[in-house]
Amino acid sequence: PYEWVRKVGRAGAAPHIAFEPNNGLGEVADSNYLRAWARDAARSKVPIFLRWASEMNGAWVRHRYGGTPEQYIEKWRVVARVMREEAPNVVMLW
Repeated sequence: PYEWVRKVGRAGAAPHIAFEPNNGLGEVADSNYLRAWARDAARSKVPIFLRWASEMNGAWVRHRYGGTPEQYIEKWRVVARVMREEAPNVVMLW
């Protein structure tokens, strides 16, 4: 959502974006999609709060994310590493 992020930044605010792995943790990877998203985020030059896979321990999302707590941590680290490498303006939230 590059244009929306820029619009929020011009208004003097920082966007809060939620990434939800609704097709399961197995699909989360250091991929072209994730890296392109991160590069677009960096290009915006706007501070972004990224809430990834929130409420992972809630019964209302557990069936969507699947996996184990260990897998959740592993995938969190993948996303966080890509953001650190490609988009230092993105802050990961939990």
